[in-house]
Amino acid sequence: MQALTLDAPHRVSFTNVPDAMAKAGESLIKVDAVGICGSDMHAFHGRGPKRQPGLILGHEIGGTVVEGPLAGKRVAVNPLIHCEECQDCLSGNFNHCETRINVGFSIPGGFAQYMVLPHRALIEVSGDMNPVHIALTEPCATCLHAVALAQRHSDRPIREKRSLVIGGGAIGVLTALWLKSMGVEEIQIADTSAGRVDAARKAGFDAIDPSQCKTNHYNLVFDAVGGPATRGLAVAAGRPGAQIVHIGLLDGEGNFDAARITRAEMSFLGSWCFLPDDLRASAKALHSGALGDLSWVDVQSLDAGPEVFDRLGRGEIASPKVVLRPNG
Repeated sequence: MQALTLDAPHRVSFTNVPDAMAKAGESLIKVDAVGICGSDMHAFHGRGPKRQPGLILGHEIGGTVVEGPLAGKRVAVNPLIHCEECQDCLSGNFNHCETRINVGFSIPGGFAQYMVLPHRALIEVSGDMNPVHIALTEPCATCLHAVALAQRHSDRPIREKRSLVIGGGAIGVLTALWLKSMGVEEIQIADTSAGRVDAARKAGFDAIDPSQCKTNHYNLVFDAVGGPATRGLAVAAGRPGAQIVHIGLLDGEGNFDAARITRAEMSFLGSWCFLPDDLRASAKALHSGALGDLSWVDVQSLDAGPEVFDRLGRGEIASPKVVLRPNG
């Protein structure tokens, strides 16, 4: 079969690899669509030391089961394969399982025509769901988890909150779409890329350059980038009592104004991945149209992957999300 493999920093190739073969307890999946995540780009840039040359990346996956209990069904993939036995799993905090297996990190991912996964990693979706939308289920679930976390820790309904989303990539746009679907009326998206600002506007949002963000203004701030500059912006932009929800994982280093967080009695919340229920709810929302028509997604063929990665690495693609189609 054919797949994209990570060969070295700044180089992926479209090549022949051994056919995927299911063993006991595993399903064989024909990959219909797979999204390129920021973490895939981290690996492309040489920032994923655990991801060795030859690895097939890709964990935002929609496919059709060829062999297994769900044969013939369309599925989304839960790329966090948890152990189901540790304290976190038994408490329902599957995203914190310390022995989890990560698809596209420690085992081959979805940038391929076919892949094998444990049965329990598959979530059945509607048979008429657009495969590209199925591939958005995983990032969408990450955003839902963050928004739900904000609501759970808020003293008021989040629909009342003036909101800022820092970052106009897929996580930022999907977070804004979840907020909009929950009745939030004042939402701004901030990004340094003029192309992504334009794309966010086409998705229906008030999008601006970060330099235009007002200080001491927002009740709810999502950092969908996770770098020193964006954390600093989040703290400066928040009003007293604001919530800052940190989703992005660009760079954990650097300082931010903890004194302002203290004096303004802000809440700083980390949000990590998702739970299985977030995936199921996201698939339903994407299929129903609750998050819009998703026309901002850029769809390419898998064999164009090397060029797409190169262009993404050079900042030449403005779309918040690129999805690859392996089989047509």
